[in-house]
Amino acid sequence: MALFLLIFLTGCQGEKTQPQTPIKVQQKIEAETYLRIETTNKLLYYMVRDIVKDHHDVEYMMVDENDQWKFEYTEDSLNNIAGKDLFIYFGGGFEPWVDDFVDKLKKGGLSIVDCSRGIKSLGLEVPRKYGDTEIKDNPYYWMDSNYYEIALSNIKNAIEEKDPKNRSYYEDNFQQVVKKLDDLNKKFSGDTEKYKKYTFITLDDSLDYFFKFRNIQTLNIESMDISEVLSELDKRKSDSGQFVLAYDVEASLTGYESLIGTYNMKTIKIEKYNPNKDYTTLLNDNYISLSLLPSPAT
Repeated sequence: MALFLLIFLTGCQGEKTQPQTPIKVQQKIEAETYLRIETTNKLLYYMVRDIVKDHHDVEYMMVDENDQWKFEYTEDSLNNIAGKDLFIYFGGGFEPWVDDFVDKLKKGGLSIVDCSRGIKSLGLEVPRKYGDTEIKDNPYYWMDSNYYEIALSNIKNAIEEKDPKNRSYYEDNFQQVVKKLDDLNKKFSGDTEKYKKYTFITLDDSLDYFFKFRNIQTLNIESMDISEVLSELDKRKSDSGQFVLAYDVEASLTGYESLIGTYNMKTIKIEKYNPNKDYTTLLNDNYISLSLLPSPAT
């Protein structure tokens, strides 16, 4: 009996030591890389989330596009970004203040990602001014799905450099996004010939990448006076007579009501940036807008 109690007590003591064994789990948690990532805007935030999902801390500086043209950075904003692991910006002139900002950043362990690296920008017909700086490159390159993929790849690569042990996870997430884009582009590619029968009128350069990617010709009237616009429309009317005015925000149509009525123009909203939509949603909605155009009269 005494021997049985001794064995029983010894066994119980052994069981009490078991809760200390999940040391490997604790080590795994401590060894995990936890990245602090800052993006300049909401669309980039969505892009990073497509790669990291719910992992890591991801924040954005600004919501609206116009905020980036009003932004004046301070010492506090420089210090805040310097404490991050990754700072990601679109580049290509979308953040007109960013070059000077990056020059003043204390780098330390901070990695900086210019998403426009590897992209051949289109020029702006009418350069934009930011203080004493003249922006000559068209910054909306992500409207070309191929360029968007390059930008997303730049983000993915930077994250993998910071967290190489999870490279395959980020690669898988990247490929899922690429497949979504391919599926969307294939889904709406069949209507390309229909679009070519229209003359698409644009009010500036901001939609150039979107239409060029789809081999759709446009007429940008931003720098034309009214007599030039009327002359060009009359010339093209003799060919097809089918006009579509493409715009990004409704307010930009103000002043064009008479032109739209005179030439019986259809209007179509193509968004280049919306803080409430990730890229695939934005692209899908733009494609739906295109698909709703009726076939031009022959």
